[in-house]
Amino acid sequence: MSGPIDLTALLSADNAARKYAEQALDALQESAPAQLSMQLAVTLASPAAAPEVRELSAVLLRRRLPEMLLHRSLIVSEWREAIKAKLLEALTAESAPRLRRKICDTVGRIGLESLTDGSWPQLMEFVRAACASGVPSAHEAALTVIRHMAPTLVDPRGWPTIGKPATSLLLAGLSTPSGEVSGAALAALSDMLAACAEQESTAEKGAEKKQLKAVATELAAALPPMLGCLEAAVTSSDPARVSSVLESLGTVAAAQPRLFKSVLPVVTEGLCQLASTASLPVDARMSCVELLLTLAEGAPKMVTKLDAFTPRLLGVLVPMLLRLGGDLSEWEEAEPDDGLLETDDDDDGEKEAAYACEGLDRLSECVGGQSLTRLLLPMLQPYLAEGAPWNARHAALVAIATVCEAGFLVIEPHLESIVGLVRAAVTAPEARLRWAAFYCLGLMCDEFPQLAEEMHATLVPLVTGGMSDACARVRAAATLASVNLMQQMEEEQMLEASPQLLGALHASIASPASPPYLAYTACAALAVLSDALAAVPGRPMAQVYPSLMPLLGQRLTPALASRYGRLAAELLHAMGKLAAAAGAEAVAATAGPLIHEVSALLQRPEVLEDRTLLRGAHTTLTSLAEMTGGAFVGALEGLLPALLEKASIEVEFEISLVEGEDPRQAEAEADEGYEVEYMQNKGKGMIKIKTNAAQMDEKLLALDALFAYAHALGAAFEPAVRPVVEAALPVLSYKFSEQARASAALVLGEAYKCLVLAAASGTPGATMARVSELAGALLKPLSERLNKEDSLVAADAMLDCLREMLVLEREHRVGVLAGGPALNGVIQLVKRHLALDEARLRERAEEAAQRDDDDDGDDDAPDDEQEAELLTSCAALTIELVRQHGEAALPQVEAQLLPHMQAWLVGAAVEEEGQIVRLALGLDVVSGLIEYCGQAAAKKYAAAVLPLLQAHVGATDARLRRSAFRGMGVVIEHGGKLLSRPAATQVAERLVSVLSAPDARYSNNVGASEAAAAALGRLLVHRAPSVDAPSVLPLWLRWLPLRHSADDAPIAMTCLCQLLEADAAAVFGPQHGAFPQVLGALAAAYEHEDTTAPVSARMRSLVSGWSTANRGLLEAGTAALPAQYMRDKVVRMVAA
Repeated sequence: MSGPIDLTALLSADNAARKYAEQALDALQESAPAQLSMQLAVTLASPAAAPEVRELSAVLLRRRLPEMLLHRSLIVSEWREAIKAKLLEALTAESAPRLRRKICDTVGRIGLESLTDGSWPQLMEFVRAACASGVPSAHEAALTVIRHMAPTLVDPRGWPTIGKPATSLLLAGLSTPSGEVSGAALAALSDMLAACAEQESTAEKGAEKKQLKAVATELAAALPPMLGCLEAAVTSSDPARVSSVLESLGTVAAAQPRLFKSVLPVVTEGLCQLASTASLPVDARMSCVELLLTLAEGAPKMVTKLDAFTPRLLGVLVPMLLRLGGDLSEWEEAEPDDGLLETDDDDDGEKEAAYACEGLDRLSECVGGQSLTRLLLPMLQPYLAEGAPWNARHAALVAIATVCEAGFLVIEPHLESIVGLVRAAVTAPEARLRWAAFYCLGLMCDEFPQLAEEMHATLVPLVTGGMSDACARVRAAATLASVNLMQQMEEEQMLEASPQLLGALHASIASPASPPYLAYTACAALAVLSDALAAVPGRPMAQVYPSLMPLLGQRLTPALASRYGRLAAELLHAMGKLAAAAGAEAVAATAGPLIHEVSALLQRPEVLEDRTLLRGAHTTLTSLAEMTGGAFVGALEGLLPALLEKASIEVEFEISLVEGEDPRQAEAEADEGYEVEYMQNKGKGMIKIKTNAAQMDEKLLALDALFAYAHALGAAFEPAVRPVVEAALPVLSYKFSEQARASAALVLGEAYKCLVLAAASGTPGATMARVSELAGALLKPLSERLNKEDSLVAADAMLDCLREMLVLEREHRVGVLAGGPALNGVIQLVKRHLALDEARLRERAEEAAQRDDDDDGDDDAPDDEQEAELLTSCAALTIELVRQHGEAALPQVEAQLLPHMQAWLVGAAVEEEGQIVRLALGLDVVSGLIEYCGQAAAKKYAAAVLPLLQAHVGATDARLRRSAFRGMGVVIEHGGKLLSRPAATQVAERLVSVLSAPDARYSNNVGASEAAAAALGRLLVHRAPSVDAPSVLPLWLRWLPLRHSADDAPIAMTCLCQLLEADAAAVFGPQHGAFPQVLGALAAAYEHEDTTAPVSARMRSLVSGWSTANRGLLEAGTAALPAQYMRDKVVRMVAA
């Protein structure tokens, strides 16, 4: 194809014509690249051409010309020079501002490629001439071209000859009176500083990093005149110019925040004054705050050293919360996606308040939630005073809700007062204030479980009242608050409150007037309530199943038709949870049709296209699978082929070598459905991996669904084990997604568990020989992958799979992992990942040594939370090994693993999050050695660890205290004479002090407090002479049963059973005064998921014995129990 291409056809609304033109364009690029390039350049330089065609030419040149010029054989030298000359001509041609920017972008992109090799000297000559021309439009264009060459200009190799001269031109441009010229200079300098930071972060060699730091240091001299641009913009009273300058300065703040160190006080005060200027447009005011928040996020240490920074910024954010839209009726009639989206970010009257909420949240992350909340609460006092306007009360409640998670320690002592404020606000005449009250209550219930424990009798009527509010948005907020409240309530509390809650939910679901977002929240609440009551004897949800299930089905059809995926998915979720809670008997007539109906949804195009809906359908089916068990296997056979196909799909991807990251191209490719990732290529550019995001999501969804079905069905999943393992094993080494490898490991572990359970229950065809065969098939690829795996996410999942296999070995005596080779293999895998952890710590230490005090480190450092998860898996595997192998495992653990873990135990003086986690895990491992490795090991390690345990039971970090108390409990039971009687008495006094503290049940403390309660139980059993039991027992019994720790709860109840078996009268006290408390603890714990079968058996034996020995006492105690379900449990214990 030799003729020129019809560029207008590329803009055609006719899909066929446009597609034909695109094919012609590609063909011409292949056959005649010089001709195509010249046509585009000529069009770009021609003022007579249509503006949209010139813009298209600019875009095509920017995307395609660099690649064509790169291959010199495609375009001969004469053509090259002619094309470049036309590009420079285009810069001087008459153009609208938007088009001129695109032309500058194109020229700069091409200049970027040719600047270092000097193949386009005319470009810099043109730039210098334009800067000296005195023509503002030409000057601006030249500086904009420089901006697009920023990555090459800051390259240390060309900095002296290219970058420095260009910087001089930019500095001169900052001082010109033209706002357009100074703005272009500012934007270019900002991009150069950003390019420095980006290249420094990806540089692999220390010398290269230092060179880039040196370039950035030279550029830092430009910061004062750059800040002067803001002053000039403010003086000009041009809001657009102010916003543009703030955007450029924000780029510098994000890339090089520490450059602001010397001017931070002035910048903070100036920006806060600007942000409080009413005459400035909303977007400009928000940009001022955004710049300060960006500095805080980039250099939190630096900003916290300025005492005025946080209070000054809070002084701006808090008043912003007041700026709500004035039309309350319009707000009430709006329909958000859910009940929590209060404001419309596109409305100038609303978005400032929404941004202030976001700003509070971000600021608390940077400067510390506790310190920020200490400053915030006094600022809110005037907003909460009697007679304060409704929008002030609204602002205060929203602010408290925003920081309650990060500032929980400061807020916790004020819970009663805040609940009082909420109770007052829910009766206010203004719907938005009532909404804020329930919004605040919901987030606080999520953060503070004691609200549900201690105030449920007050809060349940409060939220159910809100669920019948006249305003639908308030009803939605109250319903969401009920979700968080229910998730923290105990089973007996839920049972008591269920009639009120079900009545309110039934009304919201049944009413045709309920908007979709309200129905969504009601379905979410119904799912939580159903899940909480699923295990309650008597199946209370069976009574409401006949009335609620048809209502959910009626809403599902229109929800699917309206493509409101979130509602349809939540309806499906609620249907599954409701059916599971009602039980097989209540659902017997409808379970089959329901399974068929939901399975059929998986064939509908609108469901397949909506990932939320697709996941919702599978979630519902897993709930039904868990309820119906083996009866679901037929449905599973129909689901498996598609799931196995998607799990095994070969995802489309492209791998290419590039010089660096291109965020704009990555964003464009994301819009086309691709996910782009960049990786270092050993100092030779970067590797770009482009993946089909939709296909990858399908793969991950299928793996997640296979895991969920296996988990729900247990032994009944046995027929699917073989094909599922065959599909998941290859994914274990899938190089393009760490999440896929992690999901595959979880699927394999669950499939193995299903086969073990099937063999243990006598399922035909499921034998321990098959289990051994599968274990052998899994261990080799798991080990091989773990010996190569560097991803924290994937390695953690694989180690968790191994731990699951070890636990099943202990529980079912499979025989595969019992021998020495298996023990050594697991230890070597754990050792490798402990060594990798040490290497990461060394690398960080080296980087930290090169940073100044205000440098907060590399944002790309491994995620501390995921790192903690991986180390927790390593510790759990180690403890499981010694639990199973005892003394036989000790030599290898001591030789291979403890040398790596010993460093964790010296973290006492280190206050960083990761080191505290390591210290706590180290205490857990040593406690395991004391408990499981015999008397000699107990003596050796108890002596070593006891001083650490005593030092850390008073630690400020709750996790560390919990590990210290747990370790203390192990030493109490297994430490022998190393814990002397006086020392044991001191420990008892310390435990009593902890459990008696007013804040012992606070959310941050309750885990450690329950570990202390379990330790006190061990002390009462194993060190009785050291304890004043009559004074200690009443306190200890008030903590039973433990409700927040699955590890400590069975220990405490075992201790109670031991004490009762040894001397029940001593536990009951004078006149059997403590008997109701003891019986209540047993009834609450019996049949609970945290109570092991052996402990439940001991409880039955005790209660049965009391029934025989003193029936009257038992009957009186049973009658005094606070809930019917507890009385029913006592009856069952006696009957058993």
